[in-house]
Amino acid sequence: MPLPTREALDALRRAGDDEADRFVEALRAQPGGLARLADLLNLVVRWYDLRGAPPAGLPTEVVEFIRAPAPPPPDWLPAGAVERAQALFRDCRYAALVVLACASLPACYAQPHIADVLSASGRLVNGVRRRLQETVFFTSTVMTPGALDPGGAGHAWIRKVRLIHAMMRPLALADPGDHQQRTGDELADLLLRLQWRDPTLVPVNQTELAFVLLTFSWLTLRGWKRLRVALSAEERNDFVLAWAWIGQLLGIRDVLLPYVEDPARAAEGAEALYERIRGAYEMGTEGGRLLAATLGVVFVEQQSAALRDTILPSLPQWLGDLLAAMLKAFPGAADAAAIAMSRSLVRQLAGRETADQLRVGRAPFLVWLPSWLLNQLVHFRKLERQPRVYAALGSYLEEYIDVRRDALRY
Repeated sequence: MPLPTREALDALRRAGDDEADRFVEALRAQPGGLARLADLLNLVVRWYDLRGAPPAGLPTEVVEFIRAPAPPPPDWLPAGAVERAQALFRDCRYAALVVLACASLPACYAQPHIADVLSASGRLVNGVRRRLQETVFFTSTVMTPGALDPGGAGHAWIRKVRLIHAMMRPLALADPGDHQQRTGDELADLLLRLQWRDPTLVPVNQTELAFVLLTFSWLTLRGWKRLRVALSAEERNDFVLAWAWIGQLLGIRDVLLPYVEDPARAAEGAEALYERIRGAYEMGTEGGRLLAATLGVVFVEQQSAALRDTILPSLPQWLGDLLAAMLKAFPGAADAAAIAMSRSLVRQLAGRETADQLRVGRAPFLVWLPSWLLNQLVHFRKLERQPRVYAALGSYLEEYIDVRRDALRY
């Protein structure tokens, strides 16, 4: 199957998810209309224990949609590919979390209509932090060994995300002037206040879903390579194909999964499709640049906290005392190094073109060099299959998600 043309990609930007959209239209047709749909979305978002009791007020049909049994794996998915991809993610998860933060999210911010949805709230810091948490939580969930087995937690989470996307579309397209009474900061309230700038394009459309999927699969592979994680060709293809099946379960059409036609070259095909979509639509906008700048602030905070709370206390005492003395003598050094490393990682992992669109410039060399040396020194943990560099930061990101999971509840 050849790559979709620009005309085909344009047409797919006007398409949603037929199955999930029909289900949501039936919900909207019930008494209460769009306002009830908004309330249901907020309930779905807050439901985290998907195998436990659903929130009060959530209709039975919504629960059944989320808990629907998964179809069997497609014929193009090699036997054992999902298990191998999940094992790979487990082994390389710390580096993966850094790539998700410094490549996947910035790549999405450079897609104007994705940025429009993500910047719907004026509370940028909370929104960016929440999006980082959601991204890490979802990818870590579906990539946990066993999550995509029958009855595994991954399938229910995929169905939940698919339903959320379908609920978001009519809310984002609604006239915000009709919903000024929705002054809250939950997802549905933010969407109802969003002024969608191009009514000919569907929010969370097929082309954008395919692009986001590729930031989780192909872009993660590229990021691993740039962080010097060694992978075999089979591992790369398995990872892309496992995510392609997740994409199919999310409602992405087969025409946007052309790389599955040749499983032995799936990674190459995924790269070609990623570059085609990125090249066609990537553009820096004010909203996307604000999101990227805010992500940089959040990332610097986490790297600084990782240094203070996780790394320094774990070092040999003489080394920890030496670094603590240096940071006390030069109080701005740690922040400058963290800022420089954040900018450098985005440029390295998301790519210079994407970074330029988001106006993430190069770090000054005299600031970048000590920041690189500091990272070489303090990211000391030796992990199987992963470089020493960035391991502690990745582990802190994982801890950040675990200990702050309640923040995901909007």
